[in-house]
Amino acid sequence: MWYYYAVNWLPHKNKPLICLPCASAKKTRAKYGKKMFSHSTTHQFLSAITRCEDFEKVVISEPLTIVPYALEGQHPDYNVPTEDLTIQDEVAFTIRLANWLNIVKRKQPKRKYIYYIGGTHHYFVLKQTLEKARKPFKLIYEIPEGGVKGYASAAKSFKEVVMNLENKNIKPKLKPVSLEKFLNSRGRYTNRKYWEYIKVIKKISLSKKNPVFQSEKMPVAKKSQCSEGFSELYATNVIQRMKEGEVY
Repeated sequence: MWYYYAVNWLPHKNKPLICLPCASAKKTRAKYGKKMFSHSTTHQFLSAITRCEDFEKVVISEPLTIVPYALEGQHPDYNVPTEDLTIQDEVAFTIRLANWLNIVKRKQPKRKYIYYIGGTHHYFVLKQTLEKARKPFKLIYEIPEGGVKGYASAAKSFKEVVMNLENKNIKPKLKPVSLEKFLNSRGRYTNRKYWEYIKVIKKISLSKKNPVFQSEKMPVAKKSQCSEGFSELYATNVIQRMKEGEVY
């Protein structure tokens, strides 16, 4: 399987590790027979980063976990619509990603930072994954304003941020990112569902001594969300599943 192959890949120990969002890259199939992230519109806008040989670049991909630029072309092709990914798929994905990050830290203990530039969803994926992995690295990130339109200029400035931190130890000021704001914005269906789930888990303590287990009315999901596939987020369902040991 691809994961067992990719998980043994390690970035060059002296190069900053840049994480990038996945991209559709559908048009590349006609030429290469598979989606090639580096040829996607998104990654072309990020060329200040993606074409820099001083960096190790890794694509964060839900189905494949990671696709290092160094292994691009060897990865299997896939076409998984966002709406086909379940909450369980996303949870399993972050566990696999956390496992790989821990391997990198174990093999390269002097590495302090990982970097990310891209959209909000993959930022929160990395943030959540680092928490699961007990924060082996500090995440330095840039989420361009204005979406893809701001990627080109943001990539140029972020390149300077990375080089200044690595070479001069100049630490950047990171803008806080709100999960609530992200959830309230217009976004893809599956992404919203997964992050609603994360919000629920953060609200509920794993300790059965917590008063939440005496209350079946904790407001965690709107009734209107049931028809959108959010029924598993209802408080009664989550609490009952936690009592039975299904949610952890």
